[in-house]
Amino acid sequence: MTHSSSIEPNVELQDAGSEKPQIDLRIANEKTDWLDRVTDQASEWLSPILVKEVRQTLKSYQFAWTFFLLLVAVVLWTLIGWTANQPVDDYNEIGPPLLLGFYWILGFPLGIVIPFAAYRSLAREFDDGTIQLISISTMRSWQIVIGKLVSSALQMLIYLAILAPCISFTYLLRGISISQITSGLVICIVGCCLLSSLGLFLAAVARSRFFSVGISILLVIGLAILYCTWCGFSINIAIYPSFSGDYLVWQLLMFGWVGFAVSTSLLLLSVTSSLISFESDNRSTLPKCMMLVQQTVFLAWCLCMISLDIDVDILIGLVFILSHFWMIMGFAMVGESPKLSERVQRSLPKSIGMRSLFSLFVPGPGRGLIYSVTNLWASGAILMMMVIFGEMFLPEADRGMQGVTSGQANLMSLNEIYRCCDGTWVAFFYVTLFISLMYLFMQFVSKKTRWNWGPIASVLLGLTIVALATTVSLVLHYNLVPSSRHRDFSLFQYGNWYWATWEASEPGGFSGAGLGLATAFLACVAMLLIATAIIMASKELLTKPGALPARVAVDDQQIEQSKKPPVGETIDDIFNEPRPDDTT
Repeated sequence: MTHSSSIEPNVELQDAGSEKPQIDLRIANEKTDWLDRVTDQASEWLSPILVKEVRQTLKSYQFAWTFFLLLVAVVLWTLIGWTANQPVDDYNEIGPPLLLGFYWILGFPLGIVIPFAAYRSLAREFDDGTIQLISISTMRSWQIVIGKLVSSALQMLIYLAILAPCISFTYLLRGISISQITSGLVICIVGCCLLSSLGLFLAAVARSRFFSVGISILLVIGLAILYCTWCGFSINIAIYPSFSGDYLVWQLLMFGWVGFAVSTSLLLLSVTSSLISFESDNRSTLPKCMMLVQQTVFLAWCLCMISLDIDVDILIGLVFILSHFWMIMGFAMVGESPKLSERVQRSLPKSIGMRSLFSLFVPGPGRGLIYSVTNLWASGAILMMMVIFGEMFLPEADRGMQGVTSGQANLMSLNEIYRCCDGTWVAFFYVTLFISLMYLFMQFVSKKTRWNWGPIASVLLGLTIVALATTVSLVLHYNLVPSSRHRDFSLFQYGNWYWATWEASEPGGFSGAGLGLATAFLACVAMLLIATAIIMASKELLTKPGALPARVAVDDQQIEQSKKPPVGETIDDIFNEPRPDDTT
């Protein structure tokens, strides 16, 4: 007797002579959406460390007390602010004071509590010794860092959920625009992510208990100063309408702040990931890529700023920012160990041309020297091209802010362009000189002592040398030059690269006090040092890739085979297998 169940799938026979029927399996053949696939992969990537961090955070006394005090502060300020600022005729004056108080309340957990909690979260891993257990697991160092950052972001969302209804309520009281509310929230959110990334970076730097205590104190003091700065700045956002988003200057400043905070956070997270990774890992490729990202964001912001009526002094300020960035990055990279692990050496390209280009992203002091100096001069050339051909990029600028009228952009004169170029080249010669000296010094120390100082010590030592040179130049100038009271420039000040750069950008700067001759001497010394350093570093670019050992090849093959599911045991194989007819 043959029978069939009502829940069996529909079976359609192909032909009379076919042996396998076509089975319409609706559940098995259902296609998943791209969002489902992305979320599944993200959850599998983040869940191991994220679940642990969220549980520890939500169960901590720090979160419970901060959450409770935040609720109390919101209730008290709502009652006090509404009563104290109650107008007689209308409600125009209630919105800004209430919004200002909510900004102050929100800034405390986002600016102090969450960044310090992120710092203690990673520092506790080093204190308890659990960082070694996490590092040898299947999780990568990036997953550990991102998991802790996402935990901080979750706390931030909880605190924002408390204040979101109150901040929205201030808009109904009039006197507040949407742009003022969004500007303050964007600054708080992006700033919290930046400070949390800084906290994770400091925790990875200070691994011992002795340094951890000192950095904890300095971090708390720094966060308190930043919070007081935010309280003062939020007054301008909440009270003055000139900080509304309708003004072009404010939009460019917000774009610059968001770009700086996001790119710096990525750079700090990449460096933190490299610091907590194991010794044989490639610790330089990811931070160097993030350096390029931050440089690109900065140049994009400079392109927007050139559309405004900015003068030579502002452009020299932008040059100083670019110079300091690559000076610090260069000091850090020349302090790396010159030895490559076998794992990193096997990843080098085979051809000489590709190896000379892409090996700049591999660890090594010589590679870091060439990488930093090349990017310094390339970014400076791009910035000067923006200044010279500014009309090509933005022929007209929409002047929608106070003090500037609409119309054609006021481009720089030829004399001002020359001044910008002179100041830029002087600053870059100084930075090239400092990085080359630091590289040669670190190479000398490593050969004599056989001990690598590390990037952090290299940065501190390099900045100390620059500060000493500047201080000695100032002391000699003010004590040996009689006309120093009139702020005249002398050759004693040539050790002060800040003053020398500003003097070179002044009208007729190279014509007085022998500045032109001294600048030519500086350029010759800088080029001689960088040429010597590049010759010494060239042997790193010619490092041959290592051969893959037979044991490693067998292990890689076994790992690839283990990732493949057994034949006939996947979901598709099970559901697509035809079922025989049930007969009795």
